Amino acid sequence: MRRMCAFAIKIIREVRKKGLLLKNDDIDLEDIQGELEARAKFVSIPLDRMVEQKEISTYKTEVLPGHEETFLNDETLRLKIRYLSRGYIREVDIDIGRAAIT
Repeated sequence: MRRMCAFAIKIIREVRKKGLLLKNDDIDLEDIQGELEARAKFVSIPLDRMVEQKEISTYKTEVLPGHEETFLNDETLRLKIRYLSRGYIREVDIDIGRAAIT
């Protein structure tokens, strides 16, 4: 559990760094959803590196559905990030027995 939390903390830290670079970015109001999707890809760059370095297996970054409508009110980019950590051996089960070899 502790290791999983470390990955989540790193994801938050690295995505936040990228996200801060987007503050005061100009958004084309003719294609709000496309603009937000492009920003989501930009903040996902650190996650690509984590996959390459085999820290996580995969991830998905998604702009929340209907967000283009609320964006005009509060000018906040809202993303949902889901990641899949790598598999770990948690238990070893060995079945040992005597075999009759002929």
